Amino acid sequence: QGGTTLRTARCPEFRERAGREQAIQVLRDNEIDGLVVIGGDGSLTGARAIHEEFAFPVMGVPGSIDNDIAGTDYSIGFDTAVNTALQAVDKIRDTAYSHERVFVVEVMGRANGFIALEVALSGGAEAVLIPEIPFSSSKSATTSNKPEFAANAPRSSSLPKEPRAPAMSKISSTKHRV
Repeated sequence: QGGTTLRTARCPEFRERAGREQAIQVLRDNEIDGLVVIGGDGSLTGARAIHEEFAFPVMGVPGSIDNDIAGTDYSIGFDTAVNTALQAVDKIRDTAYSHERVFVVEVMGRANGFIALEVALSGGAEAVLIPEIPFSSSKSATTSNKPEFAANAPRSSSLPKEPRAPAMSKISSTKHRV
């Protein structure tokens, strides 16, 4: 099961020292002598501040579907996000094929394309657009860098019926070959 089952929420007060002081006081009042924080950039930044400002023992566990936590290969939530997107891709693949349509699938990922790239590679997409590689909106599917995609644009799907090795090296540029 994916999702935030621990019932978490953002806390704007925590951005200020006064909010963190209040949190430390609650922890100490309840005789809590250590904190395990599961989260992304914001949560781990707050955990670090608690440790540095109050010498409170903290352990951070990377948990972000964005998979953008430095020093980790995969963070908790990334695999779930990718597999959820792949389930959606699997459900539309037959429709794309039978109706001779191109489908565009958009996934979450904030300012990075880790989910999009992983889903594209795993799902056999013909192309992927990610924030790390600039894209010119003046290019259309019929002027794609992938000749066979451009030649068959009206008759092909971006997600093939049968999974195969994706041919994405040209769309991703020479600096970022897949």
